[in-house]
Amino acid sequence: MFAQSLCLLTLLVSPVLSATHTVNVGNIKTLTFQPSEVKAELGDIIEFKFLAGNHTVTQSTFASPCTNAGFNSGQIPGNPDSPTSYSILVNDTKPIWVYCATGQHCQNGMVMAVNAPTSGNTFSAFQANAMGGGNATTAGNSTGSASTSASPSSSAAASGAKASAGVTGSGTAAAADSSASASASASASSTNGTSSSSSSDSSAASLEINLVPISLVTLLALWFTLV
Repeated sequence: MFAQSLCLLTLLVSPVLSATHTVNVGNIKTLTFQPSEVKAELGDIIEFKFLAGNHTVTQSTFASPCTNAGFNSGQIPGNPDSPTSYSILVNDTKPIWVYCATGQHCQNGMVMAVNAPTSGNTFSAFQANAMGGGNATTAGNSTGSASTSASPSSSAAASGAKASAGVTGSGTAAAADSSASASASASASSTNGTSSSSSSDSSAASLEINLVPISLVTLLALWFTLV
């Protein structure tokens, strides 16, 4: 009975003891994660807040700093007034290496680490490795991870981006249709004008042709009168 009570108490206390570590992404339009290093315990949450620019939170390895090797938030635009959040759950105390997969951000040193060693494979060594020519990869869809969970706001932002793209696309299509209709109307007007002109020319030609027989008849009548 005592053992069961102790186990239940442990389960109740564990969530309370877990901590949330906030990391600002692209703060003040810089290519940085702030802080760039975090020490976390088992069960802690790392919450990334996108403040400016367009960035990703992508997992890599120490050996290949700019290559996707785990979770991936995808491209998320920053907003200092209402930042989108992306969170990961720390399942163990092994190092977690993170980089931004937008353009050349990783090669410019936009990386961070969770529980990086203080010697050997340190954060400084990881960043130097990234800036020394790590293999770059573009950000794709999240690969999924047991230790990763995207916040609802992240999904909402993605949906909003698709909606905006749809409106833009519709507007462009409408403009194109309008332009095409205008061109068609102009072509029709031009064609009608040509037809009218051709008809007028044809009538004039017929009049000239009809006048020729009339003139000959008049001359013949005058000739017979004189004779």
